Amino acid sequence: MGETVNLDSNKETGYAVEELIEIVSNLADRFVSRESSSISYETAQQLMDAVIYTIRAQNGAIRETTVATKLSSAWQAYESGHRMLTDKVKQSMEQYNHMTEYFDSYHNKCLEDTVIKGMPEFFKWYDIKYCPQNTILTLDYPILMDLSQYEGIQRIETYLDCIEMEQLFLSKFDRALVLEILSEYDAGYRLMIDNLCEIVYQDVLCHLLADQPIQKRISMQEKLQIINQGNVSKEKLNHLSKTFITNFYHNEALFHYLTPVTDGLVARMMH
Repeated sequence: MGETVNLDSNKETGYAVEELIEIVSNLADRFVSRESSSISYETAQQLMDAVIYTIRAQNGAIRETTVATKLSSAWQAYESGHRMLTDKVKQSMEQYNHMTEYFDSYHNKCLEDTVIKGMPEFFKWYDIKYCPQNTILTLDYPILMDLSQYEGIQRIETYLDCIEMEQLFLSKFDRALVLEILSEYDAGYRLMIDNLCEIVYQDVLCHLLADQPIQKRISMQEKLQIINQGNVSKEKLNHLSKTFITNFYHNEALFHYLTPVTDGLVARMMH
């Protein structure tokens, strides 16, 4: 395959380099059959990264279970990982198709483009055999979770979970109220690249701190006064947040997902 492929990232697989190269060679033989008689160094590195990604995915699945031992060979781990990733793609596609039945972008172009226009392109072009580590999409709409540790279908799967939680959160409010909150925050909210849940939940938290119903609007000046008063502890705000989410959603995962919003508001109050 020409130049030596960088193998530094194979350490987490737990298998000998020779086993990984054997799998890469097998993939390369299939890959060149559709192009030419040889592959470039860049392609060889891509295939090695594909093998490592697939085996790591399998290793990660093992760590999440009570199974303590790895599969006996890299081939077995690779094949098992490939099946697992294939299932993830199928499940994510089903999840996405179901979500689009009720999805609402609230007229925000970034959210609309990322989910409705972008996501089908991922499922159309994702190459699970030769480049499963490629996320393809830039996922421009920002969510409330750091996905830097994920790639490929694993990043898409986690991203969709977050979007699904956001849709659940927003759907509990009257749509007109959500649009009003977004408009109060930024008259040009249709074109902004901000997280909608963060904006709406900050509004909710301000209402909770003011002991006012969400339907009774609080002006931006009043919100700033609440934020700048600086006499609210993190414990109190977390308690208000957890009580609200528990009463209206009964969803522990949603509470944890929205925690960065609570932490951000506390940080602003302590500034």
